[in-house]
Amino acid sequence: MHASIKVVNSFLEEGCQITVYDSKALSNARKIFGDKIEYAEKAEEALRYADACVIVTEWPEFANPKVYTSMRGRVIIDGRRVLDPDRLPSGFIYHAIGFPKAEKT
Repeated sequence: MHASIKVVNSFLEEGCQITVYDSKALSNARKIFGDKIEYAEKAEEALRYADACVIVTEWPEFANPKVYTSMRGRVIIDGRRVLDPDRLPSGFIYHAIGFPKAEKT
């Protein structure tokens, strides 16, 4: 089972409301999750008003810090290390594999 499926399933078990974006795998996600989650056609759409972001893909749009500016919350968990936390605006809490916790204040 792909890691992203495990992540989504674990959030669903916790009762989270989830919006996903993947430029290549949305049709597969729809087959797996059906109407249990929301689907976005763009990264910005998925993050609009989000409380947190969990990155489990390496798509280049997630390396752009501007993608995160419409989030309501300020927590980013980067499972692929695609984002440079030093480029994030202040106020974000960033966690990533191989990086210490980074807070931009």
